[in-house]
Amino acid sequence: MTMHRWVAAALMLALAGHAEAATIKISAKNLWKKTGITVQAGDVISITASGRWSWDGVSKWGPDGDPTDDFNAFDLFQPFDFFSQARLIAYIGDLPKQKHYGDGSFFPQMSGYFSVGSGQTFTAPYGGKLWLGFNDAAETESTGDNLGVMTAQVSILPAGATGPTVSIAAPSGVYALGQSVQVSYSCGGGTIVSCTGPVANGGALDTSVADHHAFNVTAVDDQGNATTATTTYVVADTGAAAVWPTGGAFAPTYLGTKSAIQVFYLTNPQAVAMNIASIAIGGDFYGEFHISGGTCGAVLNPRHTCKINVQYQPVNPTTARAEIDVTADLAVVPVPLWGNGTQVRTLPAALSFGDQQVGTASATQTIKLQNTEPHYLAIKEIVLSGDFALDPATTCPSSGKLALGKSCNIVVGFSPTATGARSGAVVVHGAAQIDPVSVSLSGNGT
Repeated sequence: MTMHRWVAAALMLALAGHAEAATIKISAKNLWKKTGITVQAGDVISITASGRWSWDGVSKWGPDGDPTDDFNAFDLFQPFDFFSQARLIAYIGDLPKQKHYGDGSFFPQMSGYFSVGSGQTFTAPYGGKLWLGFNDAAETESTGDNLGVMTAQVSILPAGATGPTVSIAAPSGVYALGQSVQVSYSCGGGTIVSCTGPVANGGALDTSVADHHAFNVTAVDDQGNATTATTTYVVADTGAAAVWPTGGAFAPTYLGTKSAIQVFYLTNPQAVAMNIASIAIGGDFYGEFHISGGTCGAVLNPRHTCKINVQYQPVNPTTARAEIDVTADLAVVPVPLWGNGTQVRTLPAALSFGDQQVGTASATQTIKLQNTEPHYLAIKEIVLSGDFALDPATTCPSSGKLALGKSCNIVVGFSPTATGARSGAVVVHGAAQIDPVSVSLSGNGT
């Protein structure tokens, strides 16, 4: 067997996964609970939960936390933590409190945190111990007033298993007070036994209360796997306009470089024109976020929408928070922004292999992993998914250290197993501030 085939075979064995199931009780007072399960990269983790608990000794919430909290919409690998107290969360790694105890502004991208809520099915990006926890504002709140216990059903399925999918077409965006809106969502993937939201599909949305709102839809399949998706929407009253989405989370960005542009939509739902005095970035890290054009001028016509383009350019290797501030003759709620500067990056950020005949191996391509952190980068695992394999020419250690200021190469090959578009990723799991570091992979089988 050649080295290339040996590596591919070993990778397939490692990603084969294992089946395991458990019932776990999580106390709000203890914050975190060991499940006793160790997952492997590629395992499909399905978690459903029920119960009631409280983070303030008064309110009683289910596993999704406060259902009116629109920030719950920032789901998997998004900043659900600071704004979604009482949400059930998960962690893959040695100790969930590492790096983040007492830090209410961390990103879940920083070391293995996942949003679970009432139900979630997701693929483990790397291996490690699985924990379940009570979200108490990143553990900044006192646990003395926490009450209640959550019961979670955990199933670990082999790689390749799939959970249900949820698509929400409406509600989405900004609506006027009392506007007629028809709810539209669907669930797919396998045999779906339930697909439910606060309003039945095709029903009328309640737009009688002006505020930011969240809308959750949960799908459950015949294997008990559950997935919850959330969308946000805004109901604007007679004296207000609104920006949607109601918050913006930027992907971890290398210091000094610019993120992809995120587009926000300013809507005037009223019957009169809105005069705009300014659109600016405010907050503690206002200098790291930038308005990068758009279509908004000095006047926004009645029932019209314009675009605000925002980019993130980090200067500091830390969590950055700012907001979009719109000053106009109608009130506009500020829109929070999050970003995180990283000192570990990959060049390029994605690889495309183009067309390749099924069953044959492509020429390899190389990703450079660069470490400019003030200390070495401890690499714990390099994982590839899809029809992609690690080539022996790789110089990055699969488990080891990358010194300060050094780079190494991850060499990747593509062998499509079927025709059509094929996708995957390289995931580098280690002790970087942003973990994991990932590179998207694509190709086409012919």
